[in-house]
Amino acid sequence: MEDFVSYAPAVPPAPTFAAPLPAVRARLWLPGRTFAPEDEYPRLWLSLSDGRVLALRLGQARLGEDAVIAPIVAALADDAGGHRYQLELPDVGFVQVLYAAPALPNPSRWHAGFWFDADFQRFAATLDAEAMRLLLWLEREPTPPAVTRHDGRAPQPAPKVFFASVRNYNRLATLPPLLRERRMQALMRFPALVAPVLLTLHHSPNVFDGKRHAWRDKDVAVEAAIDAGRDLAGALAAHWGISRGLVRAPVNAAFWGGREAARRRACLAVLDALPDNQRPDVAAFERWLPYLTGYLQLIGAVADEDDDAQRASTPPVPEVHRGAFRLGWNLTWEAAAKRHGNLHTALADCDDFLAAARGRAATLLARRYGPKIHRLAAAWVACHGLLGLLDASVRWHRQRPWPEKEDYLPDLHLPEVLGRLEEDGWEAVELVTPTMLLYEGQRMHHCAGSPRYWEDSVAGTRLFHLARRGEQATAEYRPRLSEDVEYDTAYHLVQLRGPTNREVSPEMEAWARRVESALNAPERRDARWAALEAR
Repeated sequence: MEDFVSYAPAVPPAPTFAAPLPAVRARLWLPGRTFAPEDEYPRLWLSLSDGRVLALRLGQARLGEDAVIAPIVAALADDAGGHRYQLELPDVGFVQVLYAAPALPNPSRWHAGFWFDADFQRFAATLDAEAMRLLLWLEREPTPPAVTRHDGRAPQPAPKVFFASVRNYNRLATLPPLLRERRMQALMRFPALVAPVLLTLHHSPNVFDGKRHAWRDKDVAVEAAIDAGRDLAGALAAHWGISRGLVRAPVNAAFWGGREAARRRACLAVLDALPDNQRPDVAAFERWLPYLTGYLQLIGAVADEDDDAQRASTPPVPEVHRGAFRLGWNLTWEAAAKRHGNLHTALADCDDFLAAARGRAATLLARRYGPKIHRLAAAWVACHGLLGLLDASVRWHRQRPWPEKEDYLPDLHLPEVLGRLEEDGWEAVELVTPTMLLYEGQRMHHCAGSPRYWEDSVAGTRLFHLARRGEQATAEYRPRLSEDVEYDTAYHLVQLRGPTNREVSPEMEAWARRVESALNAPERRDARWAALEAR
């Protein structure tokens, strides 16, 4: 086969290598052009006699140059924990150790004949089939969300977790038989609770550098309970801060959710607060899981990267969750979706309502500030339920009087980043004064005219009025400092709403993305920095 190093027409006996222990049982070379994005550096997979798999990216070696294998294995022979991510070896050059690469390579730019290559078959035959099956079982497809957008797409993609990596495979395949059996049994019995402790939850395969993009939620007590064959429920309950009953509940019989341990703990706290007969199974839980994050951010149970410090708080008490879901898990979400449609939008809009309620509370209490927003949200759902908060938010958005520009607020004109953009009948106008924002809120019947959005604009955020014949929308773009360019920012679309916060068409969304690209064009670098420095 082209670009592969095969030495016989049939499957020949495994080649031998003059290498120190551990011995090399099989090796597989792949050219860099078989991966996306492609490069010129060859990849090498090794299966060792101690059970490990190594995936390597070689900076100087040529494809099929087996002479480099012995020094690489010698350099990594005592690194069973996988701590060395890169090597510089004489006569070999630069070597990257790819622990987040797939244990069994799957090139994205290769034809199906790859799977019948003799070297690939020999390499695959040396792998621990039970460990591979378990890791692939953990990568199950989640239940689709209950509510989709008007175009049939999910409101936001489910988080991806990649388990079948070199690192995770080595954690299982290299164990003594008894420990391997016990850890695999624990993973199959409590996958949602044990997998984050024993394995790394990568977001995707990585065949380009040593980064793993995730860490495991290590707990020595849980590992000791598994390895000793003791009752695991107590150790898991202590680690996640939940009851033993929830540990054994059906919802944890399959892996669910993303990679963040803090968010998993917050989700488990919600489930633990519900009575046993109201806890959902895995399918019912995953149908509404995309919206649970919005609820948790609203009450301050998890942090959002764009939130201010006032959201950093102690976790809410169980009574808050019980009050929020007093109708039960399914009935609460189904009723909310029936009344309010896009729950991401409805939950996000509660922030503006709660900010207004906070200001009103400060007036009534004759204080400078009212209660923090997340505490107010937690108290509201505890007393009136999640439905009560959503309904109150909608009423406020519909009935509130339109604000007038405060006398103390000068009609400042912020530096424009883009100003106005027009293309093929599409129009985008940057809103850079309090009057422009106020008028936008009045004509679009949403909260763009509230003081919060002017404060955000002064801090660097930019709002735009987008329009074409028959459709209007308001777009919000937030800046973040660029990691690779000094004194520059990149704007990201964070909100896109039509009149009364309705969803927009796919065409309007595409235009909003075009405006984002224009904001981030290289020639507007000075304008972006001027907008940020105007703070």
